[in-house]
Amino acid sequence: MAGKNRINNTDKGGRSSEKRVFTGYLIIILLVTAGSFFNGLHLWGINWWLYLSLTAKITLLLITAVSGLLVILYPTRIGIQLSASSDVEEPAEKIPVLFYIIVTFLFLIAFVVGRTETHFLGDGYELLSRLSNNIDPVKQWDVGATYIQKILYEFVGGNGIVDALFSYRITAVSSGLIIILVTFLSAQRLFDDNVRRLFFTWGVLSAGYMLLFFGYVENYALLMSFVVICTLLGVLSSLKKFTSVYLIPIVILAVFFHIFGLLLTPGLSYLLFSDLALGKKLKHVRTRTKILIYSTILVIGILCYIIIRQSDYFFTFVLLPIIPDQFTVDNDWLFSKKHFAGLFNLLILLFPGIAIFIFQLRWAELSSFLKSRVGTFLFIQCIVALLTVFVLNPGIGMPRNWDLFSIVGVPIAIFIFIYLLRGKVLRRTQITSVVLILVVNTIILGSRVYVFASPRQSIRHFKDYLELDKARSRNAWHLLVEYYEQKCDSITALATIHERDKRYPEKLLNDNALSLITQGKARQAIPMLERAIAINPVYWSAYVNLSLGHLQLRQIDTALVLLDIANGLNPNNAQILDNMGSALYLKGESNKAKELLLRAIDIDSTQTNALAGVATIYLSEGDVSHSMQYLEKHFSIAKSDYLIYLNFGDQYLDSQQYKAARRAYQMALEKGMDSSYYYERCRVHPLLSE
Repeated sequence: MAGKNRINNTDKGGRSSEKRVFTGYLIIILLVTAGSFFNGLHLWGINWWLYLSLTAKITLLLITAVSGLLVILYPTRIGIQLSASSDVEEPAEKIPVLFYIIVTFLFLIAFVVGRTETHFLGDGYELLSRLSNNIDPVKQWDVGATYIQKILYEFVGGNGIVDALFSYRITAVSSGLIIILVTFLSAQRLFDDNVRRLFFTWGVLSAGYMLLFFGYVENYALLMSFVVICTLLGVLSSLKKFTSVYLIPIVILAVFFHIFGLLLTPGLSYLLFSDLALGKKLKHVRTRTKILIYSTILVIGILCYIIIRQSDYFFTFVLLPIIPDQFTVDNDWLFSKKHFAGLFNLLILLFPGIAIFIFQLRWAELSSFLKSRVGTFLFIQCIVALLTVFVLNPGIGMPRNWDLFSIVGVPIAIFIFIYLLRGKVLRRTQITSVVLILVVNTIILGSRVYVFASPRQSIRHFKDYLELDKARSRNAWHLLVEYYEQKCDSITALATIHERDKRYPEKLLNDNALSLITQGKARQAIPMLERAIAINPVYWSAYVNLSLGHLQLRQIDTALVLLDIANGLNPNNAQILDNMGSALYLKGESNKAKELLLRAIDIDSTQTNALAGVATIYLSEGDVSHSMQYLEKHFSIAKSDYLIYLNFGDQYLDSQQYKAARRAYQMALEKGMDSSYYYERCRVHPLLSE
C-alpha cells in the first residue's frame, strides 16, 4: 500500500517459504483433480471438474501444473522498490483509462456469454414465477432488492417469464460492473504501483462470489455489490483515505437490499469507535483485561443464542442446534462433521487459493498485521461473516444456499490480497503466492461458469446436490419436473416424478394421510403422518396435514403447536397462515384469526378459505360492507359449489342486511343453487326482493 499508511513486512523464509506456497498449490490442485472423479461425497466445493470431459480435465491439469512450475522457476523477484526513506513521496504510476474500459468491456462480454441457463439453486425459479405473475414478495429480509427488481421488470416490458429473467440478468450484470469499477478505483487509491493494482483487482474479481454476476437469478447481486463497496471503502477509511461517517448511508442501503447488510455494521462500528477517545484508550488495555472482556462477550453471546433459538420456532429452524435435537436432519448440527465439511467446501468454493495463503503464513507477521487498523477492520468483517454462516441453518442445504452464504467470500478475498500485497517491497514469496492464487481462483471460477452456462451439466450438478441434502431437497424435485415439462419432455418428467416418489417414502405417507383426512378419517391418518415426520423432521407439509387431523378431532391447541412448527419451517406461507387463522377462529380468538387470514391473503390473494374466513369474521363483527367485499373476491376465483354463498345469504338475512343477502343468493344461484329456495326466502322476507 502507498505512502505513510503502508504496512511494512519482512521476508526471511526465502526458498523455504516458496516451498510451503507450492505445497499449498499442489494440495488444492490435487484435491480438485481427485474430486473430479467423485460425486457422492461432500466435495461440492471442490469437484467442479467432475462435470468436464476427460480431455478438458487433462488440459486444465496441464495448465495448472505448467503455470505453477513457471511461477516457481521464473525469477519473480521483480523488486517493486517504493520510496522508503524520502519524506516526499514519488508520484504514483497511472493506469490508462482505456485499459479500464477494455477490461470492463471484456468482463461484460464474459457475463453475457457465460450467463447461467438454468436456475435450480437458491429460489431462482420461484423468484421468476413470482415476478412474472406480479406476486408480492413474502420474504421481508430482502424487500429492497425485490422492489428494485419489480421496477426493472416493468421497465423492460413486464411481460412474463422472459422479461423476468431478462430483468434479473440485468441486475446481476450491472452489479458485477459496479464491483469492477469500485475495485479499480479502490486499487488506484490503495497502491502506488500498477503491478499491485492489477494483482489486487484481479484477485477481488476472480473469487467464487463473482458467479453471482453471470446472469444468476437471485436477490443477492445488489447486496454483494454493496458488501464489496463497504469493505473496500472501510479499508480506505482505516488508512485515513476515506471518512468513516460516509459509510453509514451505504450500510443502510445494503441493509435495505438484504438483512445480511447488518453484517457490515460491526466493522463500521469499529471504524467509528476507534476514532473516539475511549476507543483509543482501549487499545492500551492490558492483555488480561482484554481476555476477560472477550470471554464475557462470548458467554453472553452463547446465552443469547440459546434463548433466541428457544424463543420462537422460526429461530429454532433458522439457527443450527448446539447439539442434535428432534428437528435435526441429515446429521447437520453446529459441531457435526457434516457442518464443518460444508464450511470447508464453502471456503474452497469462494476462495480456492485459501490453501496457498494458509501455507505461506508466518504467525508473527499475521499478528503484526492484525494489530494494524486495516488488519483489525478486515478481521472483524471476516469473523462476523464466518460466525453468521457457521450458526445459520442452511434451510435448503449449504450447497444450494452457497449464493447467500457467499457474503463471507468478500472480506476473506480482500483480507488476503491486502495482506499479501502490503509492504514497501514485494518479495518473491509474496508474488509467488499471489500469482498461484490467481491461477487457481480463475480456473475454478471458469469451470463453474461453464457448468452453469450448460443446461446439461447444470442439471447433472443439481441432481448431485439433491443427494447431498436429501431431506432438505425434497421440495426441489418439482423444479426438475417443471423444467422437463416446459421443454415438452414428458417422458423424463414422469421418470423424475417416479424417482422422487421412490426416494421419499414420507411423501406417499403424507399423500395417503391427506386423502383419509378429506374423508373424515383423521384417527387413521394421524399415525401415518407421525411416521412421515419421524422419517423427515422438517417435512412442513406433514405438520400442516397433521394439524388438520387434530383440528378434525377438535384438538385445537395441538393443531396450533403443529402449525407453529410448520410456520417456523416455512415462514410466510399462505396455506399455513390460513390454517392457523382458521384454528384460532375455532378457538374463539377472532382478532388474531383475522390478522393471520389477512396476512395469508396479502401473500396469496387466491386463498379462498382465508377469503371466506375473513368474510365470516367481518360479518360476526357487524361489518357487512367488508364482509361482502371479501365474499365477492371469493366468488370471483372459487370453483366451489353454492353452499357457502347460501350460508352467507342466510346469515345476512338473519341480520336484516337484505341487499347483501340478495347478492349472496345471486352468487349461489350462479353456482347452481335451485332457484326455488331463493324465491321461498323472498316470499317470507319481501324486502329481500326489493
